[in-house]
Amino acid sequence: MPAAPAAFVRLLGDAVVAELNAQAWPQPATAAWDVPESFDAKRAYIVKNDVKDIPTFENPPLVVVRLSNDARNQKFRNASLYDFSIDVDAQQQVDPTVNAQCDAILDLMEAFANFFAPEKGVMGVLTIVAGPPAVKATCVSVEKPALYVPDHLDQYRVCTAVLRLNFNLVA
Repeated sequence: MPAAPAAFVRLLGDAVVAELNAQAWPQPATAAWDVPESFDAKRAYIVKNDVKDIPTFENPPLVVVRLSNDARNQKFRNASLYDFSIDVDAQQQVDPTVNAQCDAILDLMEAFANFFAPEKGVMGVLTIVAGPPAVKATCVSVEKPALYVPDHLDQYRVCTAVLRLNFNLVA
């Protein structure tokens, strides 16, 4: 019997983290950090960081994969179709007067979006072992609910970018 929906979303979040950490991402032209060893994405339910804990521009950004509270389920005769959303956040302390510093975060998020985008992405389908049997989750769309968060930039001097990955999973 396959895993329950809560287990699927946890496993899907872990699979997204694994993919983000496994890839050699292109170096944003404006980045001051080295992309091949740039970050260690982590899974979390919420992102709540003190500004002092967010990396400065000279260091790799903080990348967090958040499990969305948005899950839909449809039952069919022999299977269930689940829709899950996973948010990917990147944060870094910046000087808001230097555009290139935010540009690097936005360029990295664009690379993530292109990787997962179903129409042009490299990834598309993640295999999740919720076993047995293993199930496949397909990224059906990529959204940018917050290209960047102006309040974070203004109040905390932190560039925060958000990407939403929408997946279908048949179990």
